[in-house]
Amino acid sequence: MLGKISVKAIVVNADDEEADKILIDTNFRQRDVLLPSEIARSYKLRYDDLKKSRQNSDGRNFGKIDEILAEEFHCSKSSIYMYLHFLELREELLDLLDDRKLKQKVAEELSYLSYEEQGHVYDLVFRQKVCALDVKGAARLREAHENGPLGRADVMDILAEKPAPTKTGRYFAKGELDRYRGKFSSAEAMEKAIINFLEHYESG
Repeated sequence: MLGKISVKAIVVNADDEEADKILIDTNFRQRDVLLPSEIARSYKLRYDDLKKSRQNSDGRNFGKIDEILAEEFHCSKSSIYMYLHFLELREELLDLLDDRKLKQKVAEELSYLSYEEQGHVYDLVFRQKVCALDVKGAARLREAHENGPLGRADVMDILAEKPAPTKTGRYFAKGELDRYRGKFSSAEAMEKAIINFLEHYESG
């Protein structure tokens, strides 16, 4: 290999958990860039080891797994949860995440959808390109999913939703219109009268 007849190696006695820790540590130390999917699988590998250790524990206090992971990987607990949830993504979406064609926050929201729902998103947004997708759209999909399964048409309708127009600043000082309120049956009637006046003003 590479013109060498021998390779330097260090042999250690290690159980499965220790071997996994060595593997993860080696990856994080020797590589400058790790893909999101690789980070996620490293977190999951360590998570499973810690979970197994707690189940087989002889009474030692292992603490909360998320806190241990956050300490070992020098990141926040929310980051741990985000990366672990990336593994709920379809392979196509996970590949887009690795290729930086899907933002992490968007990917996190999509990871809460079912496999079929994610398939609709991938088909509409990335394959047919008939819908756009941003963090707000992904959040709307997640919220709708919590109320029931989403079909292809549902996903298209949700992603096609236009954001509500932002309200403009106040045109009247607070209380300035109070003296006119008694002349109208409701706030809606007063608003309609003001709009009618403005339309007449604009036209003439």
